[in-house]
Amino acid sequence: MTEATFPQCRILTERLLDPETMERLLNKFVVILGIWRIFFNGLRLPVIVMYGFAKGFDNFYFMRKMIYIGD
Repeated sequence: MTEATFPQCRILTERLLDPETMERLLNKFVVILGIWRIFFNGLRLPVIVMYGFAKGFDNFYFMRKMIYIGD
């Protein structure tokens, strides 16, 4: 990582995170003073199926939901 005067953290996931896990993790970062940006790199679940017999249909996933960060 580069030299910086503010806290830095890089999280690279190899698997999809549950919405509850992501929400809990981000809410822990929000309370740390001095954090300007948070970057998460990793897999993202597409909204539409890109290949296979269901190509073009909505990608229904039971764990997809909105998460709330901070107040």
